[in-house]
Amino acid sequence: MENAIIAKPEEVTIPILVSVPHAGTAIPEDAVDLVADPNVLYQHTDFYIDKLYDFVAGKGGILIKTQIQRCIIDVNRDKDGAEQVTKDPRQGLVWMTTKNEEQIHKRALSQEELDERISKYYDPYHSILQEQIHYIKSKFGYVVVIEGHSMPSVGGKLDKDSGKKRPDIVVGDFDGKSCSQEITKLVINHFVSRGYTVSLNWPFKGGFITRKYGKPKKDIHVVQIELNKSIYMNEDTREVTERLSRTRNDLSELVNSFSRRIK
Repeated sequence: MENAIIAKPEEVTIPILVSVPHAGTAIPEDAVDLVADPNVLYQHTDFYIDKLYDFVAGKGGILIKTQIQRCIIDVNRDKDGAEQVTKDPRQGLVWMTTKNEEQIHKRALSQEELDERISKYYDPYHSILQEQIHYIKSKFGYVVVIEGHSMPSVGGKLDKDSGKKRPDIVVGDFDGKSCSQEITKLVINHFVSRGYTVSLNWPFKGGFITRKYGKPKKDIHVVQIELNKSIYMNEDTREVTERLSRTRNDLSELVNSFSRRIK
């Protein structure tokens, strides 16, 4: 099973790439027996984020998404980090528990099992992402990467904002290090003008992909956009609401704004 899925038009006409690393729901056959309860890990899935950005290729940009559930292998973590398999879901490549401390894997992976997951599911995503970033930059002279995520409407047990209600949108630019101020302001103003509540770098300032690839001085801009799940879906039933269409349209208009105003 491949993890990285790419939607790319015959001709790329805008310097926009959207990365969706946490929308995958599949559990590969070689991981099924190690998962304690498949229903538990889905609480950390960015449901429908890939659907919300499915217009990108039609506009001339590139969309890259995962197929495999993030708890099996999290491509938005550093594979060379100190803790590759950890009970703290905020760090490791492979999640042992949820943020509510519910068990995901029955046991820790052996180094051989971990290496296999990295080579089969992690490395290919980053290879494609890096390749397409360089392709767009070489064609246009710059690239804007949107890191598409979603978040629960209330902070979880292990989160910095535990128990607190979250805004509609959290924009992350790694404290101004992953993209230009112009891009950050454009994103914030876009959503505020449409009635959304927006926070900058709190409680999320940007994950591994945002930090690794964002190099504004080299004309590679990465901005992370966290959407509050409650603005487009029912968090209990996991079904979409009528607001999904509006959210998708607002994201589409954001991409239009990038195309018109950046650089």
